[in-house]
Amino acid sequence: MQGIYSMMKKFFLLWILFMCLILPGLAECRENEKTPGRGLYVSLIQDPPTLSSRQEITKLVDFAQKARVQDLFIQIYRANQAWFPSKIADSTPYEAALKSVQEDPFAFLIQQAHRAGIRVHAWLNMLSLSVNEEAPILKKYGPEILTRNLKEKRKLEDYKIDSQYFLEPGDLRVRKDLANMVEEILHAYPGLDGIQFDYIRYPDTEPAYGFTDMNVRRFTKATGVQ
Repeated sequence: MQGIYSMMKKFFLLWILFMCLILPGLAECRENEKTPGRGLYVSLIQDPPTLSSRQEITKLVDFAQKARVQDLFIQIYRANQAWFPSKIADSTPYEAALKSVQEDPFAFLIQQAHRAGIRVHAWLNMLSLSVNEEAPILKKYGPEILTRNLKEKRKLEDYKIDSQYFLEPGDLRVRKDLANMVEEILHAYPGLDGIQFDYIRYPDTEPAYGFTDMNVRRFTKATGVQ
């Protein structure tokens, strides 16, 4: 019994010695491990908008650095309005910001953020037009590109669902224009770290959507079913 006790005591002492040697190494490894990233979404609807001046852009980057934010998600597209150079969306907001900042505001933000070691993503509201009845894509194609349920549509207002106008993702014209718009962004900002696609969905939980003429024709052609 005494022999077993002696062996257990030796094992216990060896275990303590082993832990004393290895724990500092573990602590050092954990200290050097990359912690999970912290992100910040920056909306266009705050007052004043971040992209409206160099001062606001600098203020955002300074705040993000102090808060240890690693990723900024900057909203640069909503309701078919663009805060970047675009021939597809309404670029009036971009032109106003360009005049104020005296250079491309989003490019300036990317440059400042990268200097601070912060990644930048373009945040895009894809299928929602919000309440923008003057959206270029709507003017170009008409209400047929808006998703519709089975309720009767007599006027533009009837297409609102969840208090917004939503583009129909099954419409090939919508797909082409949105894809080309993303391509504009990639060409304009080669240093961009990523793109955050938002509003890639139907408006709410009601299941009857997509009953546009183009969708019905495509469905009939593919299945033979009316």
